Amino acid sequence: MGYLAKADGRVSEREIAAARGVMADLRLNSQQVQAAIDYFTAGKHGNFDTAAELAVYARLPGRPELLRVFLEIQSGPRLRATTWKVRYATC
Repeated sequence: MGYLAKADGRVSEREIAAARGVMADLRLNSQQVQAAIDYFTAGKHGNFDTAAELAVYARLPGRPELLRVFLEIQSGPRLRATTWKVRYATC
């Protein structure tokens, strides 16, 4: 989520609120929330390997739809820029 939020060069308060909303919907405990924040922050950095990270989700056993659902949640104009990376990461 951090990677997509930063795609336009700036992470907005609305994007941060959306990420926190997802964390709340998932009912994460405080330790999990901190880990999610750390992952979000890592995704914002220029050296974040999107393809490698998405490939991990694509290989999760028993949950092939997880990546698709994640991408649908994140979909929007900025997602178009990463679509090709995702396709190649999951092949």
